[in-house]
Amino acid sequence: DRCSVWIDWNDNGVFDEQPIALRSDDEGRLFSTTITPPKGLDQKSIRMRIRLAGPEDAMKPYGDTDYGEVEDYSLAIASWLDVNPDADTIAAGDSSMVTLTFDDANMSVGTYTTNLNFKISDLGNASKAVHVIMNVTDLEVIASSSIDEVCQGGEVQLFVNTTGGSGSFSYQWHSIPEGFTSSEQNPVLNPDETRDYVIEVKDGAVSMFDTVSVTVFQKPIVALGDDATICGEGSIELDAGNEGATYLWSTGETTQMVTIQQPAGSGISEVWVEVTNESGCVSADTTKINFAALPVVNLGNDTAFCAQDGSSLTLDAGNEGSTYSWSTGDTDQTFTVDTLTVGYGSHDISVEVTTTNGCTANDMVTVELKNCTSIGENSAGVNFAVYPNPNHGAFTLELSSNSPEKVNIKIMNIAGAVVFEQHDITVNGSTKQQINLANYAKGAYSVSVIGNNYQINKTIVIR
Repeated sequence: DRCSVWIDWNDNGVFDEQPIALRSDDEGRLFSTTITPPKGLDQKSIRMRIRLAGPEDAMKPYGDTDYGEVEDYSLAIASWLDVNPDADTIAAGDSSMVTLTFDDANMSVGTYTTNLNFKISDLGNASKAVHVIMNVTDLEVIASSSIDEVCQGGEVQLFVNTTGGSGSFSYQWHSIPEGFTSSEQNPVLNPDETRDYVIEVKDGAVSMFDTVSVTVFQKPIVALGDDATICGEGSIELDAGNEGATYLWSTGETTQMVTIQQPAGSGISEVWVEVTNESGCVSADTTKINFAALPVVNLGNDTAFCAQDGSSLTLDAGNEGSTYSWSTGDTDQTFTVDTLTVGYGSHDISVEVTTTNGCTANDMVTVELKNCTSIGENSAGVNFAVYPNPNHGAFTLELSSNSPEKVNIKIMNIAGAVVFEQHDITVNGSTKQQINLANYAKGAYSVSVIGNNYQINKTIVIR
């Protein structure tokens, strides 16, 4: 018996191809062969006819024979994988690329597998098998976004719509450049730079991808500076930067720079500006300007008074709650002028006042403390001078008299404590005494020369 096959490769409905003869086994009962379809066939179902005939019968696809039978089959041609090239010569130590092309046209949903067997003339590596899988799915994935352009930090929602598939999906978003991931189907984000967002939809072993891009425009940087205080009459210029942008100030002005001026003492003015750049992105900033009044400091008119009986004068710098710096080193709001604080003589006393707003003003007054008792300089047998005055602690005390006199020297600080004392100094003519108080605190000191029935006082200042 003989057996042949005809395959309608060109799908014209006629078995006009050359027959493919099958080989029989030794008993003539089993016929087989290997058929290689022509390259480039479309994926489809074509007809195949098999005829078994006797040794004397004509082997044709049509007509009757005295012996045998004819059977027709549908042959599924699945040319979903193309290998190019399918033969090549590669030099020793070199390599070559083999391109695999997948084609799912006219194929049903499902998983298709095959093995590519590469036969190699290298005796040490005669063959190489590559397992190939193609998943065919009707799942379609479309990525989109609520808006495709946004200002930095604005809100965007990503969407993914699917058709086909099993309906049981998992989702995974990631961005290019990196910086964003999410497993939600439709996540909400606030992007800070332009990125591509890639969605992977998994349906079992099948993954489908799509990408959507969101362009991010930078916001203008607006910095009006720290809050400020203007002391007394004055103004301040504010600059919103970002040349070429559009501006809206709380004052109604629309320029890049504005000048803010208010009456002294009018208090705090809050000023804001909105800046819109060429991309339509908006930023704003606010600052507070305190238009503060200068403190009013009035120590009164210059004055003189008799101080030998403990009389004193209180100077008040006013402006309660401020900080004070007197020329004497004191820091209270008031200062008491008497022989203990400054001693006898004429003194220029000044104060600087700084309010809680940081505004500063000062004033000065001259106060003379007189010794109005009969025991004064006019009855004294000795005169003395101190120099330099003010000084840094070292000074000269010069004594003079027309006749021999014995005196005592006493120096006290403003608290009345004696810091220097010397007794029974004989003065006849002129004598000088070098004194050094550099180790004592800065401030005013009272120098007294005490003789028989008289006392002469002078004030020195150590700086």
